[in-house]
Amino acid sequence: MHSLRLRLLLWLIPSVLLLWIGALGFSYVDSRREMQDVFDRYLLQIAQSLLSQGATPAALSPEIAEEIEHEDEHQLVFRVLDRAGRVISQSAGARVFPLQTPEGFSRLRVHGVQWRVLTFNEAGSQRRVLVAEPQDVRDEMLREFIWDTFMPVVLALPFLALLIWLGVGRGLKPLRELARTLKTRAPDSLAPVQLENPPAELQPLQVALNELLGRLAEAFARERRFTADAAHELRTPIAGIRLQAQVALRSTEDDARRQALRQVIQGADRATHLVAQLLTLARLEPGHVLEKAPVDLCALTEESVASLAHDAAARGTRLSLRCEAPIWVQGEAGSLGILLRNLIDNAIRYGGSQGSVEIDIRQGEPGIELSVMDAGPGIPPEERQRVLERFYRRLGTEEEGSGLGLSLVARIAAMHSASLQLGAGLNGRGLGVFIRFPG
Repeated sequence: MHSLRLRLLLWLIPSVLLLWIGALGFSYVDSRREMQDVFDRYLLQIAQSLLSQGATPAALSPEIAEEIEHEDEHQLVFRVLDRAGRVISQSAGARVFPLQTPEGFSRLRVHGVQWRVLTFNEAGSQRRVLVAEPQDVRDEMLREFIWDTFMPVVLALPFLALLIWLGVGRGLKPLRELARTLKTRAPDSLAPVQLENPPAELQPLQVALNELLGRLAEAFARERRFTADAAHELRTPIAGIRLQAQVALRSTEDDARRQALRQVIQGADRATHLVAQLLTLARLEPGHVLEKAPVDLCALTEESVASLAHDAAARGTRLSLRCEAPIWVQGEAGSLGILLRNLIDNAIRYGGSQGSVEIDIRQGEPGIELSVMDAGPGIPPEERQRVLERFYRRLGTEEEGSGLGLSLVARIAAMHSASLQLGAGLNGRGLGVFIRFPG
C-alpha cells in the first residue's frame, strides 16, 4: 500500500537536498570569485606600497611588513626591479621566480607550486614590482569559509527532515479525521459529511463525497418508492387472479369455470404488462445512459403501428400515419419504440371504440414534431400534468391500466431532450400528445 506521507517525503527531502547542494555549489563559485578579487586587491595594495614607500619591507606599513617578514608562515614574496631590470630588493622566497613575468595578474607554477603573481609598473615610476602568493593559501581559506558557513546547515539537515516528517503528518491530519468520521458512521447513514474548518485542498473531496452520498440517497429513495409502488400495484391483479382461480376451482358449471379461467388469463396479462412497464421505468431511471444513434422516426413509427394494428382492428379504431420518410433523430431506437407503442396503445385504448387515431411526424422549425391524437373523452386541462405522474389514473375510466404509460413517455422524451405537451385531440376532442425533438 502506497503511503501519501512517504511519497511526499520522498519528494520533499530529495528536493530540499538538491536545492541545498545547488546553493552550496553556487555559493562556492561566487565566494571563490569574490575571495579571489579580495586577495588580488590585497596584492595590488602591497605592490603600490612597495613602489611608493621605498621598496623595502622597513618602509612599508607595519601590517604589510609583518606579512613579508613572516613569509614562511604566510608565503608572501616580493621583488622590486629598477628600470634596467636589476634587483633593488626582494624577499628570500622571490629568488626562485624568473626576472621577466607578464604584466598584471597571472598564474605561475614554480617548483610544483601554483602561484598567483602580480607584476606591477605604476605610471611615472622607474621601478617594477612583483608580488606573489601561493594559490593553495587562498584555496585553504576558501575551504575553511565554506565549511564554517555550511557545516551548520549540514548538521541541521536531520532536524529539517524531522520537521518535514512532522509537518507532512500534521498536514495530513484532516484526511485522518475524514477517515475516522467515515469509519464511525452508521452503515445506513447517507447524511452529508461535515468537517470543522477543512483545508482548501480537502474541500473538493468533501464536496464530491457529499454529492455522491446525495446521489446514493436519491437512488435508494427511488428504489424504495419503486418497491413500494410495485408491491402496491401488483397486489390488485394478483389478488384478482387468486380470486378467479378459486372461483374456477369451486365452480361446478363448465361455462362459469371457463369464464373464471378467462379472467385469470386477463389478470395474468395485466400483471405481465404492469411488470414489463415497471421494469422499463426502473431501467430508465435517472443515471441510465442512452446509446444514441441516428434513428428513422418514420420507419420506427410504422413498426409500432403494425405491431398494434390487431388491437386497433379489434376495437374498430382507424389508425392513420402521415410521415414523409425518412426523418432522422438522434436517439436510442429501443427507448423510442417504447415511447411510440405507449402513445399509440393509450390512444387506441382510451380513444373509444370505432374511433380514430392520427399520428403525424413532420420536420418543423426548429426540430422534429411528433403528434398522436385521438377522438376519445380526453383529459381535462387541470389533470393533464398529473397524468404524467407514475400510477396516476383518472377516476371513471373504464379501461384497465397501470398509470405508467404516459410517465414512461415523459421520461423517455426528457432523456432525448425533447419537449412534451398535452392538448386537445382530433376536432377539439380527445387527447393530443405533442413531442418536439431537437433538430
